[in-house]
Amino acid sequence: MSQEGGTLWSRLLGEDRPTKQRMVDALASRLADGEHLEYQLVSGGTLTHEQGDTTHEKGGDDGGLLLAVTDRKLVFVLDTPSGIETADVPYTDLKDIEVDSGILSTTLSVTVWGRGTFSFQPTDGEMATRAADFATRGSNAWQRVVAALQDARQHISMIPGHVADGDMDAARDARRSARENLTTAKQRRDETPQPFQSSLAERHERVQRELAEHWMDARADQGEQLLDAVADRLDDSGSLEYDEAYRMLARAREHLEAALVLAIEEGFSRAGEIQSSLSALDEQLEILEARPLRLAEHARERAQATDSPEAAISAWEEALDHYRDALDAAWGTDADFDGDADALRLQIEWVVAVIVRLRRAVAAGLEDDGDEDAMSGNPDQARDRYDTAVDQLVRARRLAVQYRAGDADALADWADRLRTKRDERFP
Repeated sequence: MSQEGGTLWSRLLGEDRPTKQRMVDALASRLADGEHLEYQLVSGGTLTHEQGDTTHEKGGDDGGLLLAVTDRKLVFVLDTPSGIETADVPYTDLKDIEVDSGILSTTLSVTVWGRGTFSFQPTDGEMATRAADFATRGSNAWQRVVAALQDARQHISMIPGHVADGDMDAARDARRSARENLTTAKQRRDETPQPFQSSLAERHERVQRELAEHWMDARADQGEQLLDAVADRLDDSGSLEYDEAYRMLARAREHLEAALVLAIEEGFSRAGEIQSSLSALDEQLEILEARPLRLAEHARERAQATDSPEAAISAWEEALDHYRDALDAAWGTDADFDGDADALRLQIEWVVAVIVRLRRAVAAGLEDDGDEDAMSGNPDQARDRYDTAVDQLVRARRLAVQYRAGDADALADWADRLRTKRDERFP
């Protein structure tokens, strides 16, 4: 506050009594740092409160009442039988303030939105008129500026939802509208009387900082959520769309870097957390870019270690999928997945050749087993073996055609021959 307790005492009351001191202390407790006390009206009477059809009297004890007029609000201080009471009336709540000067007394009436009218008889009528004029100007100034600031806050409140929904166009529109409202508030503030500009500037700066903080938090939260989503997918043993995961990390980086710039510029404490998230993002990116080749190598090692042709085929096909992922994962992005493209193509061709060879071997074994079953009088089992052999050949031919590995025509002829054998032996 701008007035010390002793100054208040001498200017307000001029009496060295405990009740008066308590009233001064109560008023001092209601004034914020930097708040300027402009007028002080005292009365030895009561405060009349009228609301609707009801009327109440407040105060009436030895200390009377005090109305302080500041650059931000009105403050009532009353000495009541139960003790000192205070009530604030921010200028944004002030509906009207009037002075009715009579021959013997002056009545000052304060009407508050939603709370009725409070009136009393100040001892100094001339000061009451000046105070009422000051408060009227303050109310007009505050309500015009705060209306624009409230509009700004309305747009600010919409930013987190838009960012969380991934609608950055709407988020930027809300941010732009909030900035326009802040500009309007500043223009109105500059037009207000000088006594109110400092306190309104503080309010304006607070909302401006809220805009920056909400934008930072929304971007940082979205970036961290995207990062967590990719981390969960990397921990999952199932399939992963590498290009989509990379794009999610790219979006996360965009959000986090934008948030970090704002956090540093505004001195927000979240800057350290955002920097940690960016470090975690770099780690996740390294894991992502290494994943397809790492999984391919693991599958290849399992395939080479198994003695079962069927199990080996499954492992080799898994390796093939991962090698193809390593080759194609960065398609349409600027990602740098592990593995040289030419080397990966050669590896894929080799793996395909291995799979085709293994499927041919399995098909040959199944045909031999089918022949034995047919000779042993087990037609159903023989038919199943021929059908399974045909399936192996069809799958092998599909790879041979796709990668030009092996003799696709020979595989097709073999499959046709097996079908013919099956149909002739088991019409």
